[in-house]
Amino acid sequence: MNSHACESLRSRIVSKFLQRKGLSEVEKKFLFGKINREEIVQSYWLQNEINMVYNEEISDKTYPILLEKVKRNLGWKKLDIIIWWPPCQTYSQIWRARIGEKIEADPRNFLYLQYIKFLKDLSPKVFVFENVPWLKTAWKWKYYKDIKNAMNQVWYKIEVKEQYMPDYWIPQNRKRLIIVWWKKNNKIISHYPCLEKYKKHYTYSVNDFLKDLPKIKEGGGASLMNYSSENKVLEQLGIRRKGIDFVLQHQTRPIRPLDREIYKIAVSKYNQGEKLQYKDLPKHLITHKNIDSFQNRFNVVAGKDKVTSTIVAHISSDWHYYIHPDINQNRSISLREAARIQTFPDDFKFEGSRTAIFKQIGNAVPPMFSSILAKELCSYFK
Repeated sequence: MNSHACESLRSRIVSKFLQRKGLSEVEKKFLFGKINREEIVQSYWLQNEINMVYNEEISDKTYPILLEKVKRNLGWKKLDIIIWWPPCQTYSQIWRARIGEKIEADPRNFLYLQYIKFLKDLSPKVFVFENVPWLKTAWKWKYYKDIKNAMNQVWYKIEVKEQYMPDYWIPQNRKRLIIVWWKKNNKIISHYPCLEKYKKHYTYSVNDFLKDLPKIKEGGGASLMNYSSENKVLEQLGIRRKGIDFVLQHQTRPIRPLDREIYKIAVSKYNQGEKLQYKDLPKHLITHKNIDSFQNRFNVVAGKDKVTSTIVAHISSDWHYYIHPDINQNRSISLREAARIQTFPDDFKFEGSRTAIFKQIGNAVPPMFSSILAKELCSYFK
């Protein structure tokens, strides 16, 4: 339902098409903004691919239209897999604590009823559902039990595992619940995907993900910049492409003079192995009346460590929680730095305003993990 996210996906479809066809010069012109997407879509007959991204809210009203679109695009083919990443706010501990009982009336709680419709009408062999670990305990386990019971009625088996993103070389302290259902008595899959074989001993620091980006000041950067150095680590992980010497959307927000002072204090404390407590700031820097809650409102991205704070959607409005670890740059992290910590490839072109892009990055499942899960699932259908 997010129009900016849909535009980003459409642009990615165009980029990947040009990569597959070896049209690197055309792709560069597209990424540099010298040729617009519509010209490429028309020149290479990509309208059908672009039309497969539906900018729609899922509801009782839109469901028949969406189902018809999916069936039309499938043609004679059977649908093997549905992967669903629904909104997680209604299950998150922080969100529930913030708005209390109102959370129970949030319509996002009942999206699973729409999922059941798709499963009945499209009958995929596998259904994958991702969310925060607290989904299991929301409403004292009631919501999880309701989903499970509903799935059992459409003859799907279930297995649930919590996945820790650093196990897959993703440099953030992110845990996600990955639930897999599969049709009973199918001959393709009868167990949870074998993700253990992809787990690796984590050896890189967060700084390894940031070190080759040009140094910029707050409010600085550009939509197109050259790398400041090589980065074999990110080439190995597929975040940097070999032979590409530019990076997209390395841009950051401006901050107030008062916040510049606070950021320097926060980074200085981080370098000493401490965390800034809001109440310990000099009096002229304290502007909130409540100095006891949210003591960690100014948080430094842990550059020296192997993992840092989870990148979530509120990065779009709360940049104080993502302060860059380099005191000389004295700013919050850029769009590209947030995207890297989420493991987006450097050539992923996001669409929309800076705020809209931060929100897309924060809402995403880390692409490196998505890729691992997708490869494993697709291997069952060969």
